Amino acid sequence: MELFRRRSTDERLAAKEEKRRRQEAQAAAQQAYEARLVKAASVSSVNLVCHKDTWAFIDGFTRNNTGYRPPSADDHTRKPGNMVEVHISGPNLVTILIMMGRVSASSGNYVGDRAIATRVYDAVTKIVDAVDPARNSGPPVPPIIIDAEVSSPPSEPPDMI
Repeated sequence: MELFRRRSTDERLAAKEEKRRRQEAQAAAQQAYEARLVKAASVSSVNLVCHKDTWAFIDGFTRNNTGYRPPSADDHTRKPGNMVEVHISGPNLVTILIMMGRVSASSGNYVGDRAIATRVYDAVTKIVDAVDPARNSGPPVPPIIIDAEVSSPPSEPPDMI
């Protein structure tokens, strides 16, 4: 019995083509990611509205990174329901995107941290992707709101596990 079978020329070519496709997809994803960061950097400021614990999570993961300047107390507004509105600069928005992306993508992080980071990343990208860096006038950047609500209360309590 042959322990090692030589790969056929067709198999080698197919593997080489698959590797090339993966590399091209990774390069395209990296370009899109970097373009998103450039858009975020072009924002002068944006308001982020979320629960105070969500803000503490964001601030905690971004605080020790180069380029991040924690918003001052003057940049925070308390809202009803333990919500806060924080004025975020473009450079801080870039850092938040980078850190939330890293946390959500790392399997070494606690699953709860990944879930929160993914939610924050998705909310930020929804607004950033709508930004046109070439425009410097027009309507302001809308706030980033991280606050989901139930569309209608359930008729029965959920099953307990």
